Amino acid sequence: MRRAFGAGIPRWDEPLTISLGGERVVYIFAFGVVVFIGYTGSPEERRILDVLREAVEPRPREEEYREEYAWVPGSAPRERRGIRVQLPSGAVVIRNEAIYGPLDETAKRILALVIAQSAALRRLEAEADSLLEEVDLILESLVSSRMPRIGRARQSLIQALRTRNTLEGDLLILEKPPAAWEDERYERLLEGLRYVFEIEERYTALDRKLSNTLETIEVIVSLVNEARFILLETLIVLFFLLEILLTLVK
Repeated sequence: MRRAFGAGIPRWDEPLTISLGGERVVYIFAFGVVVFIGYTGSPEERRILDVLREAVEPRPREEEYREEYAWVPGSAPRERRGIRVQLPSGAVVIRNEAIYGPLDETAKRILALVIAQSAALRRLEAEADSLLEEVDLILESLVSSRMPRIGRARQSLIQALRTRNTLEGDLLILEKPPAAWEDERYERLLEGLRYVFEIEERYTALDRKLSNTLETIEVIVSLVNEARFILLETLIVLFFLLEILLTLVK
């Protein structure tokens, strides 16, 4: 996504914003997530997605990660269930992965950020699961005394490092956007949304999974390299023995 729009999109919480009129807004985040607020499925909205798909290199995978959540712009329900926040635009209630009440521009940006982080986490969780499956296959090779190719192990290591870097470098889940630092009401909105979407719990679980995967792959790479060195040393010894035998024969 960053390549598609160059330096025009800052990192993390400052997305490219496109207003489509009324309550409809599009937020394009540099870490590869597009969030529509007030999505209707109009030709204009679908055209934006088509342009983004064509612009992104490498081409996006066939499987797209989508999440849909309800926003009811009307007045917030009076029931006590859920998290209630009094914003400048009026009372807002967060409940069951839905948000009720009027949202100003700052609230929309915070909502878009949390949804974008949730969608990005879902993609990274799938990548981590694929990595675990690949590591299991490599471990099976070791158990059956079939030494895996070093290139395969190194590729898994690179992928794990890339996923970990995306998690820590792009999402910055533990950081707060400026509005949450400056206004306690927006901080409560941010924390409420993070709680509903279980952002921090998912982040911690994914970080632990990636750490364990990295440690396992590093051990595998070390074992494969050690086996290659032993084989090389054995071949060198055999070469010298062969030279000695040839000398004795002469």
